[in-house]
Amino acid sequence: MKPAIWAVLVVAFASRAEGNSAKGENAAAFAALCQPIRLATSTPSNLQHQDNADSITATITAINLNVADDTFTKKIEHDKTWQSAPEEYKNARPGWDKYHDTWVTAKKEITGDNKHKYANWNSFKGNKAAQEQVAHIAEEAFTINSELSGLRKTLGTTEVKAELDKAINGPNGETAAGKTIDFGTSWANRAKICSQTARDGSSLKPGTSLLLDSICLCTMGGNNADAGKACCDNCDETQTADKDSGSINVNFRAKWNKLVEACNKLIKTEALTISAVQRAANAVASALGQKTATQTNYDNVLGTIAGDGSTGCKGNKASNEGKCVVYKSGLTTEGPDAVQWLRHLQAAAQAEESRNNALRQLETKANRLASLNKTLERLFLALRHTATTSETAHTPAPAAAKSTKATKEETEKECNKIGKEADCKANPKCTWNPEEKDETKKCTLSEEGKQHSSRKPSRDRW
Repeated sequence: MKPAIWAVLVVAFASRAEGNSAKGENAAAFAALCQPIRLATSTPSNLQHQDNADSITATITAINLNVADDTFTKKIEHDKTWQSAPEEYKNARPGWDKYHDTWVTAKKEITGDNKHKYANWNSFKGNKAAQEQVAHIAEEAFTINSELSGLRKTLGTTEVKAELDKAINGPNGETAAGKTIDFGTSWANRAKICSQTARDGSSLKPGTSLLLDSICLCTMGGNNADAGKACCDNCDETQTADKDSGSINVNFRAKWNKLVEACNKLIKTEALTISAVQRAANAVASALGQKTATQTNYDNVLGTIAGDGSTGCKGNKASNEGKCVVYKSGLTTEGPDAVQWLRHLQAAAQAEESRNNALRQLETKANRLASLNKTLERLFLALRHTATTSETAHTPAPAAAKSTKATKEETEKECNKIGKEADCKANPKCTWNPEEKDETKKCTLSEEGKQHSSRKPSRDRW
């Protein structure tokens, strides 16, 4: 049912002065109050985030130590935590408090059973370029991991649940007394609480809790005819709540449970958000009745009231009284008459929004940390490539092969040294020329020898 319709119905009910409270008479007002009740009894969303941030940070830290100078690494002692370390140790290491224990874990990693995982980085130990770049990555990883730790705590539901508990049960939440409210044995005492009629300073007031306001709106009062069904058909609870006479310290748990069940049927499930709380508040505000030419005593009345309303919300709509709740200053969250359950609902919705924001930040930061890990892998490849290129540039070139001409001349000189015809013909590189007058050149280079001298030397492959 729309808020405008609720408002019309409430005004119509308030204008009737005859009879006692009847079944269903506060149905419209109850439907409005059900909206905040539905939110207050909702379950906070189950926000989960899984990541391997700690593992990534540990790997990056270990690599950072692996390339660091030994003078730094040696100062990290395996058997100490920062909290348990003596003051002398701490004073010798100023500024180490934030990351000391992370460094200890990393040192154990690179010197223990897993040291082989970081062996590839050993060649860059003491390399200033590598140290600076890895340290920069590690610093960002430390910062992100620290932020992730804080954000994970924000995902918890403790704050949301605490605020919802206060919205339902009052500023102290549900206590050992359960859902007990002391209306006293006189119906006039109920009016002191539900409409602040002749209120004394110790009485509860409307808006303290959704429990109180729903009981004021829905339970029986003296001589009424609603049989506990003023708000809904199945909400009667005659064992404790709906009686013709009042009693001290009534536990309204059973009545409350029936009202919540009825609200669950009336109002669909909605996520706990700031806008949802505002819509719920608007629904209640729209259902509030104001003074009329007849009812001249109360503004901001949720429920039904008879005549001039002078005796307040005593629990029965008859003889200038009503079954109602009066929000003295309207549905406000400020001042002495602030509606406390609305303030707690707003706080719960804000805490729920913070949880969702934290989840989004967790996902963003975890992705950034994974990206840093990839950056470190690319850095290793770049450093290795640079080292290989530099080594190749400084390797001496192999001696140049001798020229073809030089090789041919040397082979011919070898032939010229042979003085006998038989020996000359025995060498395939040489041939005997009997017509040569110069005795030192009778044995000369053969055609086969010339071809052999012209061949290019083969090169070794990589």
